[in-house]
Amino acid sequence: MNRLGAPWAITNAYRYNCVKSTSSSSCTVQDRGASQGTRILYNTSRLTLTASGSKMLPSVAGENERYMAWAVLRQQNSGKSFFFVSQHLQSGSEYTALRREEAEVALAVIQAKNTAKLPVISVGDLNSTRFNSGGNTPYDVYVAGGFVDPLGGAYQTTTTAPGATVEKATNRRVSSWNDFLRKVRGSDSNWVNGSNLDYILTTRMRVSEWETVVAMDANGNFIGRIPSDHNLIRATVHLP
Repeated sequence: MNRLGAPWAITNAYRYNCVKSTSSSSCTVQDRGASQGTRILYNTSRLTLTASGSKMLPSVAGENERYMAWAVLRQQNSGKSFFFVSQHLQSGSEYTALRREEAEVALAVIQAKNTAKLPVISVGDLNSTRFNSGGNTPYDVYVAGGFVDPLGGAYQTTTTAPGATVEKATNRRVSSWNDFLRKVRGSDSNWVNGSNLDYILTTRMRVSEWETVVAMDANGNFIGRIPSDHNLIRATVHLP
C-alpha cells in the first residue's frame, strides 16, 4: 500500500482484535474487525467503502489463525455496490476436511452479512487445487453455494475447462503457486488451466479478462526478481 501510495487504502488497518491492536501478546479482547495478514486493498478514487468486517475461520491449534475479511464497496461512477471477500485457508494435505469447514464458515458469513443480496467476488489462497487427493473441498463448497469459477477449473481436468465463462484469459496455463522456482510452473504445459491454489470466484457476472501475471522469457523463466511464491492473479469483472 505504501508503494502504491494515494489513492490506495485498506478496508481495516487493525491487525489484531485486541485493545493493543498491533500485538496479540497479553491480548485484552476487543473486536476491531481485524483479520491479521488477510487484507483488502482498494482504490479510493473509484470505490467507496460502506461496511467491512472479518471472521476467524476454524484454525489449527498452535498455528497461524486463519481469517476472512469482507467489505461492501460502492462503485462511484455507477453507484453499484458489491460484496468482496478475501481469505487465506489452512495449508497442508492433511487438512482437506478443515478447508471444507473454513469455506463453509466463510460462505455462511457472506450469506449473513450480504443482506442486500449484492453481487459477490470472493478471492484468496484456498490452499487447494483440483488435483487434491481428497477433492478440491473449499472450491466445491463455493460452487455448491452458487459461485462461478471463470476459468472452469473442474476437478482433475487438464485439456478441458467445463463451465468456463471468461472471455479472454492470459497465461491461464501458468500455475498460481511458483515456489520461487526460476522456471515458471506450467509455462510449457499443454493444459488449459494451471494447477491453482488461488482463486477469483464470483456470483454470476460477466468476466471479460483473466490474467496470471508473470514476467517470463521465451524459455519460460522468470525475468528479474520473483516477487512472491504465488503469482498475482487479476480479473476484469462487470457488475450486473
